[in-house]
Amino acid sequence: MLHATAVPGSDSHHAEQPVEQQTPRRDAAWPRDLHGPDRQRIPMIRRLTAGTLLTALMAGCGGGGPAMSGPISSSGAPGAGVAGAPGGVAVAPWVGHFVGTVTIGGSTLFGDALLAADGALRLYVGGPYSDSGALQIARPENSEQLIGTLTKNGSQASGNGVVIGQQCAGSVPSHYCGQAAPARFEFTGSAATGHSSRIAGQIQVVTSAGAEAWSVDLAQWPVDALATPPIGQYKELLAEFASPGDVVINVDAAGALFFQSAHSGCVGNGAFDMQRDDSGGGLSLTLTIESCSDAFAYLNGVYDGLASGTPSSVWDYDLLLRVWLSRRTGSGAPAALTLLAEPL
Repeated sequence: MLHATAVPGSDSHHAEQPVEQQTPRRDAAWPRDLHGPDRQRIPMIRRLTAGTLLTALMAGCGGGGPAMSGPISSSGAPGAGVAGAPGGVAVAPWVGHFVGTVTIGGSTLFGDALLAADGALRLYVGGPYSDSGALQIARPENSEQLIGTLTKNGSQASGNGVVIGQQCAGSVPSHYCGQAAPARFEFTGSAATGHSSRIAGQIQVVTSAGAEAWSVDLAQWPVDALATPPIGQYKELLAEFASPGDVVINVDAAGALFFQSAHSGCVGNGAFDMQRDDSGGGLSLTLTIESCSDAFAYLNGVYDGLASGTPSSVWDYDLLLRVWLSRRTGSGAPAALTLLAEPL
């Protein structure tokens, strides 16, 4: 892995708060081969078509659960073969959900990225990385999000974007808070039948304090495409406007999204794009946040972003909602949010 250099005098990166125990790790190192033997842990229910799965969920839960579809193949057909599975083919590396590490100034942090079919890129950078094979549910002291666009050329991709600080109401805000720091990135992607697709490379960021280099190493995560819309109720676990258990995200049959928080006062109203993306690159959405009080008032504004369905770990069979959001240009100072919500 490439090494990074940090901005002199920058904050110590992303110490986590104590949280519940993560999924126990197995012997193999992570990121694992998600399209080889490890990929076989995906249960049969995730190989069903969207209609069959929705019928099963409604029969078992009285229709109250969120609607999601099966895994996405390189052909774009839900439930079809994936690399490493019988009859599967290699998955193109430039579309999908990728999880791994982002190294900044000697700190190895959790990275969670979504690459859309149109080249849009979202990368959440969280707390210290643990090779547990699980998503990071713990809320770190601070975090960042990269918002950019990839230009693809075979196994190489490059592009430009911005880095925005998150959790800026916290006691240890990121030095990226209040700015959209320009970023330039160059990645190499690899995909082969029987092996996990991977993305590795560097991100160069220019901040008010100087230049910073990030080193990225991500492996493709099992993909669960969201139904259009992802109807149901979800308990928010990560976003800074939520305190434990106080925010339930509601998504109705028209794709409308709503939540409110007693902790922060924030009220969210939004909508998912009703155009389904079968590539594994997620669904787009817009969200307006209002009424945030006190330290959280900086979050008020109009946001655009992407959402994806995801298991909480390579071993688990659950389906969570992951959302990457950034404030629309002209809607206020730069701000970004990354959400992770579990179905009720």
